[in-house]
Amino acid sequence: MASPEFPLTPINKILTEKTGTTVQIYHKSDPVDPISRRAFSHVALLDNSLDCEAELLDAQYSQSGTLDDAVKAFFKQKGLNFNDQLWLPIYASNSGSDGYNVVHYGFNAHWWDGFVGIIYSSKDKVREHFGIKKVDSGVKYKTNQHYIRYIGMIKDYLNGQVFQVNILKKGQWIDGMDSVYPDEIDSKVTKLLKRQKEIACA
Repeated sequence: MASPEFPLTPINKILTEKTGTTVQIYHKSDPVDPISRRAFSHVALLDNSLDCEAELLDAQYSQSGTLDDAVKAFFKQKGLNFNDQLWLPIYASNSGSDGYNVVHYGFNAHWWDGFVGIIYSSKDKVREHFGIKKVDSGVKYKTNQHYIRYIGMIKDYLNGQVFQVNILKKGQWIDGMDSVYPDEIDSKVTKLLKRQKEIACA
């Protein structure tokens, strides 16, 4: 059954009618963990060429000293130069019934700001990805946007907001996509329906 949270857009309604298909959107019970980078194959929101990593830090890093101190200690343990990396912190809280909140900025609680990890890439990888020699403020902004979307994927994953999209024809499965995140559902449905239209017209 399609999720009522994600009604089809007009273009997808037209494509559905023309191809005689049915769209199913439902929660994925066992999505790929976006923190486990080796197993993480979903690249719609994150370009592999940035080769970024998201890691949750041990308490020895996350609960002592300043944010920079914690991140410097982490990079030192990894054998990485702090100044050669572009990174954003990951903050998380669990408010019970409202689920997990995972963001790139700290919370205002006086006892703990919620810092739990970082997401980072080397500047060399960033230069290679964008085809530039200098990592300026514009490039840093673009890179941070990748990070922020990735952090959003972690939040969606922890809150069970990861979906399976199936395309059915006469009740039979003909196409689909696994581990689809909320802000890309419409684009994925459009892609699948267009693909079926092209197959039907071939």
